[in-house]
Amino acid sequence: MKRNLDYFIVSDFNLIIETAKGEIDFADYIQLKIREAEDPLYNANYNFIVDLRNAVPKNNLKIEKEFQLYISHVKNIPNVLNNRKSAFITDTPQQVVAVTFYKMLSDLPIEIEVFTTFESAIQWLNVESITPELVESLIENNIEK
Repeated sequence: MKRNLDYFIVSDFNLIIETAKGEIDFADYIQLKIREAEDPLYNANYNFIVDLRNAVPKNNLKIEKEFQLYISHVKNIPNVLNNRKSAFITDTPQQVVAVTFYKMLSDLPIEIEVFTTFESAIQWLNVESITPELVESLIENNIEK
């Protein structure tokens, strides 16, 4: 599976959608956050949908240490953090465990929840004007395959 980590900003819905595909490590994710913060459309108040369904977390044996390093790095990226919500879409137990570790270790000003459907994530984010079908379409049309 080709490795890919990307994002796109949907300003109409105050939403940033991230997608991960293949084996992803924390260094990749830090670079993604730096790119996001430099994007002129980026807004630290926007909520996130993070689609991990096609991702495989790298370094599972050191996941706690990796998350601690990631959290400390993210705190040092200007204009990245604000009070917001991040909905993680998963489909494997390994992905759920990874996000649960992140949620447990995080002291970032972000509410984090794990979901298996876009419908549940959208409902939790309270973005009533967007549909799960639209999110799927945006992902298919905006992220490299």
